[in-house]
Amino acid sequence: MVPDETIAEADLGEKEFMIYEFLFGVVVSLILLIVLKGLKIRRSVDRWILSIAKFAYHSGHPLFDDDQRFRLAKQAYKPVVLSFLQVLFRIVLIVLLVSATIALLAITLESARGENQKSFFSPELWRESAFPQYLLHWPFIAGTLLPLILLPFLPKTSGSWEYSALDKFLHYLFLGNRGFVRLQWRFECIMNRKELVPPLQHVYIAGLARSGSTSLMQHLGQLPEFVSLSYRNMPFVLMPRTGPKLISRKTDKERERSHKDGMLHRLSTYEALEEPFWLHFAGPDFIQEERLIQHHVAEDTHAEYQKFRSMVAGGKTYLMKNNNHLLRAKSLHRLDAGNGLTTRTVIPFREPYAQAKSLLEQHNILSKLQKEDDFALDYMDLLVHHEFGLHSKTLILGECDDESLTASDPSCLENWLRIWHVFYRDAFDLYAGEPDFCFFCYEKYLANPCESLLSLCPFLDIDAKRFETIEVKEWRRTRSDQDESTVLSDSRQLYDKLVKVAINHEV
Repeated sequence: MVPDETIAEADLGEKEFMIYEFLFGVVVSLILLIVLKGLKIRRSVDRWILSIAKFAYHSGHPLFDDDQRFRLAKQAYKPVVLSFLQVLFRIVLIVLLVSATIALLAITLESARGENQKSFFSPELWRESAFPQYLLHWPFIAGTLLPLILLPFLPKTSGSWEYSALDKFLHYLFLGNRGFVRLQWRFECIMNRKELVPPLQHVYIAGLARSGSTSLMQHLGQLPEFVSLSYRNMPFVLMPRTGPKLISRKTDKERERSHKDGMLHRLSTYEALEEPFWLHFAGPDFIQEERLIQHHVAEDTHAEYQKFRSMVAGGKTYLMKNNNHLLRAKSLHRLDAGNGLTTRTVIPFREPYAQAKSLLEQHNILSKLQKEDDFALDYMDLLVHHEFGLHSKTLILGECDDESLTASDPSCLENWLRIWHVFYRDAFDLYAGEPDFCFFCYEKYLANPCESLLSLCPFLDIDAKRFETIEVKEWRRTRSDQDESTVLSDSRQLYDKLVKVAINHEV
């Protein structure tokens, strides 16, 4: 019979080796993570995914002809191949390093057990140790998984643009590739062909950027009868009903937007996101190299756009903030009226010096971000947000041929003052006195937000009591002091004219 002491020693030895196997599993997992980080495998994979995304984007760019797409796709093909070879090389290197680590640990464990009788430099020993038996033992498996399980709970650092490579890939594909955009739009139309109910009315907030349009939209958006696109629609903007179902429903925290202006947002926040529709259905008609120009909406495009608005609103009021709306407002209002649809547009404006100064600040912030991350540049192009940044384009509402608007330096305040004057001069000439358009003064709104919102009730056909249910937020922003020497007298006179016709001028 085997003595009890011998059995106890054997059990103790097995327990020790189970602990060793568990610790070896932890070591292998940690070494794998270190190697992955050291070789920057994730960055290489991200670079490969993004190269594929940009290839798809350039090969189906909505603004280029076939020759331009072919030339850009040809240029984008080389990075796809090179980045793939880099990923493949790193994967092979990782496999070799991890295999060597496992073999070394196996030799160490067998030596501790006294089972290894071969030379340390024997090829046969290393070949046998490359796939040791303990790889299938549960202590080793548990030790290997432990660091991987704890990894998601470690603190993370994030940059200004919190988009993964997969997020960027989806944005390029579903917002930038003409074929995929049309495919998802057809799918959405088929899925909702029997459920389209026209909106009660269409309400647009459209002015030059930095005029308080986001705040106005957020206040109106608190009313349950107003519906718009939110960040949950990204990047599936052309699938207004199906897209949000593909996005996580988890409640996210409010955070300040990249403008650094105190405005908070979350996934459910309404935002100016309808312009990808116009990019793919009418982009060449109004997007030029340095300008966005006025264009007329074709009847077939209007029919598709009405489907889009119906999908978004679901029988309620379609609310949209879109600075580019005034480029097509005349044509769109006429077509809507001809089809028995009600459409109203609010045009917010601000003191010329304050608005120009804010535009310049945002131009500098966004330009810096876009120089650091080219996705930030492409992201704004995909949304046709050219108000400022490296790809800024001047909005031309009238027939202006003033070359100084596109030739001037965007880093100078005078440039933005000139843009302000031309934009609101044309807006005043085109829309002042029109029954379905109204101007809205930012300074009046800032001084008395509640009364300013109530002044919109008759125009938007809203019961004033409805505003009692919304939360009117106060701003940290204060009125800017004007530098009279930099503001042209014509701009000051124009601002005074706008205030007189503003719907909230008596507030």
